[in-house]
Amino acid sequence: MCFRGGPMNVDDWKGIVPRYALLIFLMITYSSATSVVAKLEKHRIILAGDTRQDRLDTSSQESDHAFHDNGCKILPLGASAIGVSGYMDYKRNDPSDGVRDWDALSDARAAYAAHGQDLQAMADDWARRGALHYNTFYVFARSRVREMARINSDRVLLDAFFVGWEAPGAPIIIWEKVYLDENSLPVVKTVSQRLPYRELPYTTNLATQQLIEGDSDRKKTIAARWKSESLKIADGERNWRSVEFLIKATGEYEESVGQKVDVLEIPSGGQAEWLQNLTCPK
Repeated sequence: MCFRGGPMNVDDWKGIVPRYALLIFLMITYSSATSVVAKLEKHRIILAGDTRQDRLDTSSQESDHAFHDNGCKILPLGASAIGVSGYMDYKRNDPSDGVRDWDALSDARAAYAAHGQDLQAMADDWARRGALHYNTFYVFARSRVREMARINSDRVLLDAFFVGWEAPGAPIIIWEKVYLDENSLPVVKTVSQRLPYRELPYTTNLATQQLIEGDSDRKKTIAARWKSESLKIADGERNWRSVEFLIKATGEYEESVGQKVDVLEIPSGGQAEWLQNLTCPK
């Protein structure tokens, strides 16, 4: 999602925000906007995300939506990559706005430049930068940040899958979340989870998760459709096309998830490369 700012007549906030991390995160939290899916394989990782963004401006009400299917949420980072979900950038539309322009993918590039192949350090740095932005935003526009946090019960504003390799044959996902907690300072905190190899894909989206592991009639219908459609797809493309299919199927039920999907692969011992790039800079 993209959020557009407005005039805020307060001096820029200069505080430094420490990173708060939970040692144990007992419940996985899924967002209801954007579907990022990662499939871990022994010799490669597939990372995909829809391209839909909901752009708000200062006159927007909570129920207003302005969907555009041209957003890039996936970024290759050498032998790793990031897929971002949530409110992932901010654009000032008035010079007096004290909150500076910000972009979660630019933060990912900066974290990659600082930490190289250390995936955990890179992911933690990215989350710290996102928390700093939202703590600043909260100082200037508390009600807006609260409104944005209502998208899920755990008040996650921004989250991301960082994918990479701990060792040959050992793919890993680090799931970083930036969330609002007004019970203590700073009010925007971060939490990190490590998701190890398994045969089923992982996702940031609740509706997609239900299609992966649920037991509903919807899941059974979608699974039957994929079984039929997969027969028309070449063997070499079937695994990544199954990830694309999950996201597109989610979009049939979730307005905030689009039908266009960017897909990246990261081979073991190699660099991330595009399988399908519809919106991201080359």
